[in-house]
Amino acid sequence: MKTNLFELKGMLPFKVIIILFLGTCIQNIVLGQPTIAWQHCFGSALVEMAWDVGQTSDGGYVLLGETTVGNGGDVSGNHGNDIWVVKTDTVGILQWQKCLGGSGFDRARRIKQTLDGGYIIAGTTDTPNDGDVSGYHDSLGYSDAWIVKLDASGTIQWQHCYGGADVDNSWDIVQNSDGSYCFVGTTGSVDGDVSGLHGGLSSDVWLVKISNTGSLLWQKCLGGTRGERGTSVIQTTDGGYILTGSTYSVDGDVSGWHVDTIAGNWWDDVWVVKTDAFGNIQWQGCYGGSWQDGGNQIIQTADGGYLVAGATNSDDGDVVGFHSNFYRYYDGWAFKLNATGTLQWQRCYGGTDTEGFYSAEQTADGGYILAGLVKSIDGDVVGNHYEDLWAVKTDTVSNIVWQRCLGGTGSEYFGVIRVTNDKGYIGAARTYSNDGDVSGNHITTQPSSDCWLVKLGTDTTVSIAAIAHTINFTVNPNPSKDYFTITGLQAQKQYQLNIVNITGVTVYKETVKNQVTWMVHHRLPPGVYLITLSNEETKTIRKLIVQ
Repeated sequence: MKTNLFELKGMLPFKVIIILFLGTCIQNIVLGQPTIAWQHCFGSALVEMAWDVGQTSDGGYVLLGETTVGNGGDVSGNHGNDIWVVKTDTVGILQWQKCLGGSGFDRARRIKQTLDGGYIIAGTTDTPNDGDVSGYHDSLGYSDAWIVKLDASGTIQWQHCYGGADVDNSWDIVQNSDGSYCFVGTTGSVDGDVSGLHGGLSSDVWLVKISNTGSLLWQKCLGGTRGERGTSVIQTTDGGYILTGSTYSVDGDVSGWHVDTIAGNWWDDVWVVKTDAFGNIQWQGCYGGSWQDGGNQIIQTADGGYLVAGATNSDDGDVVGFHSNFYRYYDGWAFKLNATGTLQWQRCYGGTDTEGFYSAEQTADGGYILAGLVKSIDGDVVGNHYEDLWAVKTDTVSNIVWQRCLGGTGSEYFGVIRVTNDKGYIGAARTYSNDGDVSGNHITTQPSSDCWLVKLGTDTTVSIAAIAHTINFTVNPNPSKDYFTITGLQAQKQYQLNIVNITGVTVYKETVKNQVTWMVHHRLPPGVYLITLSNEETKTIRKLIVQ
């Protein structure tokens, strides 16, 4: 079993992250991990899983999940393998639940509250026109994209199947400013609702606009002859759309794919496509390296650019800082683009096992909250229970402000986190645990699982009183890599250096005496740290960024 060096050190009395200095008299604002306000498990003694969550206009929450077989516990009305919608109040108490589907396999990845207070769901079905499903296209059991509109109490207002005779699905949906909708997914069809597939045995990204009652307005197949997948779409401020997913094509709409020059394999790049209001491509970009890269969510940022969150196991091309030396493991990967798709920054997050991000949102301070799966116990990761829901808060340029592993000794899969109106966070994941941060799981035997809803408070803030007497020292270089130099010390004094990471854990200590210049070889992983330099009279705090 690996030993986490960071857990062997002493803890500060509070979680310390970022220090903002105002002149020589230091007024400090300290940001740290939020605490868990409450958590609830929803499900039965069988198998449920969570895919998405959002805060609703009444201050409660809507959880999108999946229930696989039977009824019991919180589940009623199950048709087979259904989409499951759970509505809660402001503290996670169940208000209503709905099972949506038929006798086939029904699954959804995204739910959004609509302008009328109801909900729109982007899903997939292979149900042969029974239960809640009608309009299914295929006779061979392949899936259709399935869009379901609910009213505020969860009653179906309309539903439509979209696709052809091959595999079609929807992964994300956005309501447009005029009340219509646009969804993104993947298609392999050449008939029915689909035209323009790029050929071969491939699938294309499928971008579809529908009216506020589900009528098809237009559709676009985007890609090349090898294969694409669409996972996330938003309407941009100019009325167009931007989407992300993955590609390994080198023709058609795709250019810039990163070749595997070693083995010649066809690995995916993250693919980002910007379109106008009618789905016509304005620009596209492939981002990644010579191994596997994928994008799971794209958001437009306050500066008019874009942030993409996903996963990578490349260590070349656009990717720098991959943590593992084994290609089958992944890092969470986030990168920032300007308004025309130029890469501004990128960062790999994780350790020597596997991480990946499923969600990203911009926070009020201009930074980001990234969330997904974490398996590592080293690198950027502290406090992992086993396979946890991982929350990573960054500043505006990718530096970790804090991270938190949420879960128990089972597994927490497919986790997402959204920002709430109180500047806290709401998270959802599939959980197999009933310990650690998780309680109330309905599991009786493995491999059953529940949907887990977890509310986090706001970032911890502590105001530190102004320090009248400080040590006037400088740290260079800052940002640092594996060393920095402290200057400005008094020759006759002894100094104690203490460095803590984003969770308040001491990761480096050293003492020096009778030196005016002090070179510190810290060899810390990338992140944001706090340096405390003290002597017998006082102490002073500085922020350190390690790249």
